[in-house]
Order: sequence, then structure tokens, then C-alpha cells
Amino acid sequence: MKLRTTLLAAASLFATAAHAVLLPAGTPNPANVTLVEDVNGAVSATYNGAAIDRVLLISGASASSRTLGAFIIQDNCDTTTLSVIFNDAVGGAYRAYLCNMKANNIINGTNNLANGAPASLLVIKRDAGGSGQGVQPIYAVQKIAFMNMTGCTAVAGNPTPNVSTPNYLCTGTGNYFSDAGISDTEPAILAAVVNNGSGSLPTLAGSNITVRPIFQQLFAVALNLKAYRALQATQGLPQNDLPGYPSDGAVVAAVSKRILTAMFPLEKDYIAELAEEHLNSLQWAGISTESDIVWGDSLGRGVAGKFLARAGSDGMKAAQTPKPISDSLRVAAKARFGWQWDNLESPARPVGIAPFFGRVKPWCIPSVEAVRPPVPPAPGSAEFLKDAEEIKEISKNLTQ
Repeated sequence: MKLRTTLLAAASLFATAAHAVLLPAGTPNPANVTLVEDVNGAVSATYNGAAIDRVLLISGASASSRTLGAFIIQDNCDTTTLSVIFNDAVGGAYRAYLCNMKANNIINGTNNLANGAPASLLVIKRDAGGSGQGVQPIYAVQKIAFMNMTGCTAVAGNPTPNVSTPNYLCTGTGNYFSDAGISDTEPAILAAVVNNGSGSLPTLAGSNITVRPIFQQLFAVALNLKAYRALQATQGLPQNDLPGYPSDGAVVAAVSKRILTAMFPLEKDYIAELAEEHLNSLQWAGISTESDIVWGDSLGRGVAGKFLARAGSDGMKAAQTPKPISDSLRVAAKARFGWQWDNLESPARPVGIAPFFGRVKPWCIPSVEAVRPPVPPAPGSAEFLKDAEEIKEISKNLTQ
């Protein structure tokens, strides 16, 4: 399913500030960072005692962490001054990004400079707790744990930092207010009883919160039938044992409709009516769901297309003859055998039925010649006389 990732911003994202510190080239050491909380709970930070220009604490959806990290690194950071900090080797709970911002970044357009110099940036992301921690603490104005840039060590080998690879690990945490939260479901859904127990989250209406989409992600979860049924039951959804798509009945209906319409074009409306009745009956009887029928119909039309393409190249169109040739065949048959073909249909067919059908490409054999019986022996030949005697012998010794 496709879920809209939503940002709950309590302050302007990466707001411009007066220039305070220019981080050193290379990988700035997060151990030199100190988080400072004022009397209102707003968090700022210093690097070796000088203020970092822009500090942002974000909590919420862990599924979007790499996307958010790539956005910060690729679109906003001068990577020659970048450090990526995880709480452990995989960044399971907290991540942070420390850098000087590059010119013309996505966040602030052409104006990300402070007093003519690059602005310094620190973003700390909390993944622990997932989307719930990107919604509830923002609504309720509650402090939660964030990485606080203490207990920091350099990663062995000094790797080049990127969205998946940190160059520092910091294990210390402190409790602070989130500046923004990220949720990979609509925030209101997290307030529902099924997701929130008592449904005690405050409503968005009347709160001083801005909700807006920032990007989209695709999510898919593979489940076996037992886990799927348990998930349905937990969410209070109806359960059934309907077969999965595509519907075999819809496949048969679609194949029949296309092939019969090609064979009997004058009956196309009647055939379409029967096919529609067939499809409706599958749903009315509870045999298949609508999506099962849609996919079965699509598959059936594809199968019929294969057969019709094969039939269109088998030479059947050339099996019929023009009327003058058909009439000449009738005259020749009358002269030679004393009889001729007469059509008894009403109205009568003007010509014979496919006199050159022997030239049509068969479906199940390579050719007519491959199964044609051999020429019988000539009358009077030794083989003919032998076969005639065999027949006489059988006639003389018939049994009941």
C-alpha cells in the first residue's frame, strides 16, 4: 500500500539564524557538540562553545529514516564537512547529521547563508517508537529521549559517512521536546482505539500543529495466510475464505466471449450479454470478489488473444473459393460421378464449404501429409491380391 509520510512541524524547518560557527572541514567530531535547553524547552547547540546555526530534533517513523537522511545529506549538506552519527552500528534508535549547509539547498531555496557564510546544521532523528513517537509527543507537548551527543567514539577505519554508514557512534541520551514529527500514517489514525487503546490522543482540531506531506513511500508486507487472518481479526476486519485472484470462471468467460465473437460476429451482442451474466453470477454467488473477476477477465482476454492470433495465421481465410471456381467443381463432380453438392441451408450458401480446407495449418499435427494414409496397392498387383485373399478368408470364417 502507498502511505503518505506526514510532517508535524512545531517550528519553521531549518529557520534562518545569524551565523555563529563554521564547522571544520573533514568530519566534525560530535563530542564537541553540547545541547543547550532554554527555560521554554527549546533546544540549541554549540560546537566547541560557538552556537550551531540550525538545530532540529525530529521523532517518528523509522521506515523513512534513510529517505530523510538522504534528503538532509544530498540536498542540504556540504559533504566535505559531514559527520553521520548513529547510536549503534545500524542506527536502530537514533541518528544525527552534522555539517555545514551548501548553497542553494532545497530547504531554503537560494538563501541558506548567514551573514554571507555557510550555515552550520545539526539534525537529530529519533527512530525508537516509530510513527507513534512522531505524533503523540507532538500533540501532547511531551519530552522524549533523543541522542544528546555524549558517549561518542569514532568508527574504526574512519569510513566515509553516508545514509547507511556512520563515522561516529554516540550512546548518550537526554529528554527534549521534538521540533517535528514524522508519521507514515495519517496522524488521526494513530488516535483510533485500535491503535491507541483508549483513544486518548487529543484531536488535531484546535491544536497549534501544522500537518503537511513531505514525500511518499511504498510499503509491502509478505504474510502467510495464518498471519493475515490474525491481522484481520486484530483490526476487527471481516474474514472470508474466498479464493485468491484471478477467478478461473472469469478466465473461461473472457476466453469464450472473444473466441465465439470471432466465430459468430453477428451474435456478438448476445454473446456479450451471456458473458456479463456469467461474471455477475460469480460475484452474486460469493464465489469470487470483484478484484478476482477483474484480473481473471484480464487474463482470459490475454489467453484468447494468443489463440486468435494463431488462428489468424493458419490459412483458413484462403480455404474458401470464389463462386466461379465453386460452380466449376460442382459441374465436374456431376459429370464425373453423376452427383453434385447442393446446399440445403436457408438462405443457401453461394459456394461450397472450404474446398481448400486441406491447405489449412492444423492445430495438433504438423501437416495433413504427416497423417495421410499411404496410396492403396494397384489392382492386380501381388500386394492387392494378397489383401483380397485375406478379406475373402475373413468372410468365409465369420463368427457370431
